[in-house]
Amino acid sequence: MLSRILYGARTAVTVAVVVTLLSLALGIFLGAIAGYLGGIVDAAFLWLTDIVMNIPALLLAVLIDYSAKKPIGDWMETMYSRTHLALFDNSIYASYLVVFVSLALIFWPHYARLIRGQILSLREREYITAAQAVGVPTGRLIFAHLVPNALGPVIVAAALGACDNIVLESSLSFLGVGIQPPGASWGAMINSSIQRWTSRPHLIIVPGIVLAISALGLAFLGNGLSDALDPRRREKQ
Repeated sequence: MLSRILYGARTAVTVAVVVTLLSLALGIFLGAIAGYLGGIVDAAFLWLTDIVMNIPALLLAVLIDYSAKKPIGDWMETMYSRTHLALFDNSIYASYLVVFVSLALIFWPHYARLIRGQILSLREREYITAAQAVGVPTGRLIFAHLVPNALGPVIVAAALGACDNIVLESSLSFLGVGIQPPGASWGAMINSSIQRWTSRPHLIIVPGIVLAISALGLAFLGNGLSDALDPRRREKQ
């Protein structure tokens, strides 16, 4: 049981890091472009994010997981037949990839909305006007001048989002659509022991406690980053 808990921790950390990075990359890219260009691009962006954010996260994750599992599995089989690499012949990697894709497609609008709001306020600054006047290319203006100055709140949101990633991955695995044996997941551990709740409750309580502590720790990390990166709080101190 200890071994499964430790391997489940590796899964949780991997999901938290990889999904957060994928969501950040997609959210920052789309949000920065929409915030800077405005107009119909911004309107279409808001329409898309409204749709994604108004669908229940767990329901959308299950839908994407079921929809993506077969295409990704077929793609890995095709790649294995062409390359004969063991990487493409392991179903565990396919399940990880499906979870990464499904969770990233759910959480990117949160970061995109946040970076868009920051870009909207920064694009009117004098240094941006000066950069436009000297002919700085739009791509460089967005990603070299605007985005670095807008990342403070996004970093805080990413720490809190990592907590959501872990909880949602465990929920998917508990429902049987996420990481499944021989892969290790705290949600799958709870699911496999649910029938023995009355006779061996520790098989459910222990992974549940570890999951709760991990999520709580990331929440505290997000709150600490929020306090550390808030200039008004630093001035009061």
